Amino acid sequence: MRPGLLGPHQAYLRQRWDEGSRSTERLHDELRERGYRGSLRTLRRLTARLRLATAVPAPPPAPPAKKAASWILTPPGNLTDADRAVLAQITARCEELSVTRALVREFADMLCHRRGEHLEEWASQAEASPVSELRGFSKGLRKDWAAVTAGLTVSYSSGAVEGHVNRIILWNQNCQIDPEGLHATRSRVPG
Repeated sequence: MRPGLLGPHQAYLRQRWDEGSRSTERLHDELRERGYRGSLRTLRRLTARLRLATAVPAPPPAPPAKKAASWILTPPGNLTDADRAVLAQITARCEELSVTRALVREFADMLCHRRGEHLEEWASQAEASPVSELRGFSKGLRKDWAAVTAGLTVSYSSGAVEGHVNRIILWNQNCQIDPEGLHATRSRVPG
């Protein structure tokens, strides 16, 4: 700032600016009480320069929700360094996203390493979380708790059998019976 009419008031003006008083009109009133005889226009030019000098750059826009979800669901080792950095930035800015990331990773670890003994603790954390989707997911798990615990604990699966049963049910649904009930014909072949 150059000396002039504002010269004797520069220290006070800088102090008020640093305290967060950014209204040019209010600052003008305060300076007039302190003996400033300059115009509001002169003060406006100065505060415009101060605004430019103290402008905080806007944070980068958040990535699309689908992109953030894919980063959370991807194992950390499979993310690029850039994706990992952006995910760290956005989770640092949002508590719900941070909690979601931690709980999703814990659940994935239970799923991949068959650690069903940790399910009760995980479900309690999910139910206490600020994320309604995680609370609902945990509530859904509790509806068939024994099967979920077994699925996260035992090494065998009935998935192949269930696949065959579903294929038979689909085939039966696609069969058409003639009016006399004598011949069954398939309307289409299941995949």
